[in-house]
Amino acid sequence: MQIALEEVLEDYLRFKNENISGRYVPYTKIEEELKNLSPYFNLQIEGKSLAGRNIYSLNFGTGSQKVMAWSQMHGNETTTTKALFDFFNFMASNHALANSLQKELTFKIIPVLNPDGAVAYTRLNANHVDLNRDSVELSQPESKLLRFFFESFSPDLCLNLHGQRTIFSAGKSPFTSALSFLSPAVDESCKLTDVRKQSMRLINAIYQQLQKDLPHQIGRYDDTYNINCIGDYMQTQGVPTILFEAGHLNDYQREDTREMIWKSYLVVLNALRSQDHENTSWNSYFEIPLNQKKFFDIILRNCLFGDSISDIAIQYEEILMNDEIRFVPMVHKINDLNDFHGHFEIDLKSRNIKINGKKLNDPPEINDIWTKIRVENKDIVLEQG
Repeated sequence: MQIALEEVLEDYLRFKNENISGRYVPYTKIEEELKNLSPYFNLQIEGKSLAGRNIYSLNFGTGSQKVMAWSQMHGNETTTTKALFDFFNFMASNHALANSLQKELTFKIIPVLNPDGAVAYTRLNANHVDLNRDSVELSQPESKLLRFFFESFSPDLCLNLHGQRTIFSAGKSPFTSALSFLSPAVDESCKLTDVRKQSMRLINAIYQQLQKDLPHQIGRYDDTYNINCIGDYMQTQGVPTILFEAGHLNDYQREDTREMIWKSYLVVLNALRSQDHENTSWNSYFEIPLNQKKFFDIILRNCLFGDSISDIAIQYEEILMNDEIRFVPMVHKINDLNDFHGHFEIDLKSRNIKINGKKLNDPPEINDIWTKIRVENKDIVLEQG
């Protein structure tokens, strides 16, 4: 089956759901696509969000090993949700690997746990609560529903699906962290239990398989223990749990990362199905570089204002407008930024420039919005979307 896996990983566009794209995916579109799925997926309305929106699950497969996955616990993290719809297309394809996964695994998948946050494009739910810090108190209906799934379904593996900011590098390298993973801690000492090692082996399977696609661009999250985080809670309860983080690759709509997340799904599920990972070393997990905060969206180097020269870091503020995300460039840091990298860099070589049509005489203020700079009669637009 390894050959079949490698073949299908190269055939992503065959399975991509072209009806869903972009950074913002309206929840009405998610519901439409869910209702268009084959009855095979056994779509269920499991409960309501705080604002009364339906929370759905898909329930399919007949195997003895049970996999539970949920996406958009944070409403503005859409990449893993898009990749789930590509995975559903694959599972409905009658491909040999899809048939094998269906026979050997049983799935319960919640495509969007936080529909209110998804509609508003916010991390939090309608009560302004981070559901990933509510695993113990269970103060929100969405948190209670996820706990009910966990206890009633009794999964053998949990996949906690998220998206990360553009600021991360894979280790201290000049490469952005396009994908990141974590085997969560089970106590303050980060003890290496058999459950953690199981998650580590599965993450290693992804890391080894995707190296050719993402050399130097897969990272590992810090495993500081927080029982209020859902992954830490579930792994503490003895269930192997993997945190997926979809990061920045080549585009701000994250369609490129979406493909890599889809591949990660197939790799980890095939490893679980085949148990190939059981023969690998768990401690190779620690060879995956630990994420560092070494990136900004834009760095303007050697800016001259008055008699001062400095670098300026700009980060995008993601603003929802008319069902689209505008990436608004805001001044984030003014300093010597030689230890940092920009996804986009301009060396201004100490020249006088114009910002938004005006000459820059004084240092900018943090959170100033710079949509356009003019250098030597050439306009450079910084805003995206």
